[in-house]
Amino acid sequence: MAAGLTGYESLARYYDVLMADVPYRRWIKFIDSFARRTGKRRARILDAGCGTGTVAVGLARRGHRVTAFDQSAEMLALADAKARRAKVDLLLLQCDFNLWAGQYDVIISTCDGINHILSVQELVNFFRKASSGLSRGGFLLFDVNSPYKFARVLADNVFYWQVSGLHVVWTNRYQYPYNTAILNIFAQTEPGVFTHAKTEVIERCYKPATLVNYLRKSGFKRVCLFDNYKGPLRSARTDRITVVAQK
Repeated sequence: MAAGLTGYESLARYYDVLMADVPYRRWIKFIDSFARRTGKRRARILDAGCGTGTVAVGLARRGHRVTAFDQSAEMLALADAKARRAKVDLLLLQCDFNLWAGQYDVIISTCDGINHILSVQELVNFFRKASSGLSRGGFLLFDVNSPYKFARVLADNVFYWQVSGLHVVWTNRYQYPYNTAILNIFAQTEPGVFTHAKTEVIERCYKPATLVNYLRKSGFKRVCLFDNYKGPLRSARTDRITVVAQK
């Protein structure tokens, strides 16, 4: 028998298990290197769409002053617990990509948060707000799922895997520019009893050239593309593209 949950309440409780293979340490080191290029030992960083706070906490542990926001109260509760365990200060806010305020040295959005912005106008608004909210020479740094990943990896496929006692079925539908993923997660709580969490995640595919164009029109003077928080982007056949834009 199964009990059902829907939405981000269900996803939040399993999020860190599902993201266990993400190389967060490399991401944090990469972001930290740009934060230090601002000349600040304790850079003011805004984490937009922070999820359960792994990156935000990691940057706070490196001495930065981190503010983080997410729309999901469940995600923020987990981020708060994570910050308390790490004994770091983390200012958490519940809002969306266009309702935050303040001045920062670095603004970040990891785990394809930008792909969750489905409206081009809302994306441009965020870029403009980020430009005005950054100190001179500051950085906007984010990653996106690549067009290659949407079209060639996810496509119209069904994926199944097991991890840490969870059974996950991912049914994907891609019709440019939108990607819809239906996640059904089953967790056994006792013999013969499973909880069932179902979540729909919709993302928009953004081509790198389009992002660069929007960023330059929003006031960023330099835009660089990297391959998943590593070296410069040299091939379109990568799953994740990291974008660094400097004001």
